[in-house]
Amino acid sequence: MGYNKGISVLLFSIFVTLNSCAQNFSDTVPAISSVFLKQDFKIFRDSVEQLHAGLYRYRGEVELDRVFDSAYSLLSTGMQIADFYLLLRNVISNIQDGHTSCNLPPELANHYI
Repeated sequence: MGYNKGISVLLFSIFVTLNSCAQNFSDTVPAISSVFLKQDFKIFRDSVEQLHAGLYRYRGEVELDRVFDSAYSLLSTGMQIADFYLLLRNVISNIQDGHTSCNLPPELANHYI
């Protein structure tokens, strides 16, 4: 029980830190329009569904469809790259496969270092 609470606190701290960094960086980077975000998300989802051999190994199809649909519904307005990254990262974490991940583009990742 203590281990899970510690992991939750760590993940929350990382999220808050990334969100804070993203807000500072957002002053210099224009938002991506909803149209492009939706196109990219559709490509991401189609690719994962077609190429990930164990997509439904840890979570059922209905559950993951709900995760994908929920994330897609958040794309009704434009957002920063870092915010889109966090959204994708959340979807990927819900797959619960330790071998599946995503990374920030190098230009953005270098900003946080």
